[in-house]
Amino acid sequence: MAAKEESASIFSQKLDRIVYTAYFLGAVVPLVALAFVAQHFVLPSLTDRLVSVGLIALVLSIGSLSLGSFFVLRRTTHRTLDQMDRDNRRLESLLKASGSLANAQHEAEAAATAVRCALELTEADAVYAFVRADRSSPPNLLESL
Repeated sequence: MAAKEESASIFSQKLDRIVYTAYFLGAVVPLVALAFVAQHFVLPSLTDRLVSVGLIALVLSIGSLSLGSFFVLRRTTHRTLDQMDRDNRRLESLLKASGSLANAQHEAEAAATAVRCALELTEADAVYAFVRADRSSPPNLLESL
């Protein structure tokens, strides 16, 4: 996990810090304040031991739910960022292919670029480009990888 975090983009690291800070300020600080108020003002005034235990259990369960929500939010954020990185790599590949196709001088050069791009985008084992002179003729292999 440490190697993955080191290679994370600056945007990803910044978003992770923002999520952590928002969680801390929005959930941890109020929960600590609630626990403080309960311990110093509410618990001393309660005479029933069962009510005291119930109040403590309530604060602990709120903390557990809040922590679980944080982990779900963090996992969702990381998955979304990973998907964005994959999409950005695919878009970069398409932009490179588009530039190469625009500059292609010959049919074979365009086919080689298209095959190379298709291989990158689909993560396939092999890619073939076929052409036909007309609808009645069989396709001929133009390029493959």
